[in-house]
Amino acid sequence: MIADCPTDTGSGTSFVVPYEIVWYGGRPAVSFASVTAEELNAPLWHVTIQRRQLVALRSLDEIAFDAANVPLKGMIHHMGRCGSTLISKQLSALANVYTLREPNVLLQILRAEHGSFADRTRWLRSLVAAFAAGLERRAQHLVIKWMCIPEPFTAEIAAMFPGVPTIFIHRDPVEVLMSYFASPSKLPAGWNKGRIPPILQALNSIASLPHLELEALLVASLCNAICEMPHVRSVGYRSLPQITWEKIAPHFGLRIDAEDIRKMQELSLFYAKQNTGTEKRTYSDDSELKQITANEYVRALAQRIIEPSLARLHTVSAPL
Repeated sequence: MIADCPTDTGSGTSFVVPYEIVWYGGRPAVSFASVTAEELNAPLWHVTIQRRQLVALRSLDEIAFDAANVPLKGMIHHMGRCGSTLISKQLSALANVYTLREPNVLLQILRAEHGSFADRTRWLRSLVAAFAAGLERRAQHLVIKWMCIPEPFTAEIAAMFPGVPTIFIHRDPVEVLMSYFASPSKLPAGWNKGRIPPILQALNSIASLPHLELEALLVASLCNAICEMPHVRSVGYRSLPQITWEKIAPHFGLRIDAEDIRKMQELSLFYAKQNTGTEKRTYSDDSELKQITANEYVRALAQRIIEPSLARLHTVSAPL
């Protein structure tokens, strides 16, 4: 049950959801934004809320929830550029499921210098409960696709949501680096404020490194962090798209039927980040092209930095 949490704007086509955290004397308040059903279909959460209409502000401490019934069915971690957006959209195609795709408001709590671990756990669960309340007309079950965040946050997430089925999506490191080469990643706004993972502290002092080497270090750090999480199952890029309906949905305890599978198959025909409106593009697997065009520098980075960490992960994380 949720208390003192706005859930309706009076319109059947909009939803009130957490937007960002504001700190007052070391205690968090959460602002809420009104978003449309169409905006919920955006590939990433920051796109969903970019044309936001703020409607409320609540103390996070005052949002009550039933700790035993936070409707979180599964969590997705990933190394980036590996199909996680497709999986999240496939799961959201289910009538009673919505995947939160890298919501920065959750990261704001994880990064917070304020409060104890117990405080941050309660605040994060309150946020998830607030999302569930705001989206209850859209879905009864939530899945979270997290940003590419390394230790200590991954370990904390596992401890905050014990027992929630979790998967890690990976891809051939050469192909991942070629994708980052074509389009460098962007750290979340304000990443260097609050608690910062050690790897990001280090990268802040060696920013003169070529961006592709920084990307490789971050991917390797994430793989190492996932190794420390209990019960994470690994999913390879080449098993997409069918693994979502064959194994991921059942692993998350989600029921699907033939029509659900048809919807998931249809989504896989287009690029997950460019599959709406005029941007809709038919998907074409570029793995072979990335392998052919990768130079020795890229291959050396993949072999030296990422592959040892990925190999370690394969020894401790069973494939789904």
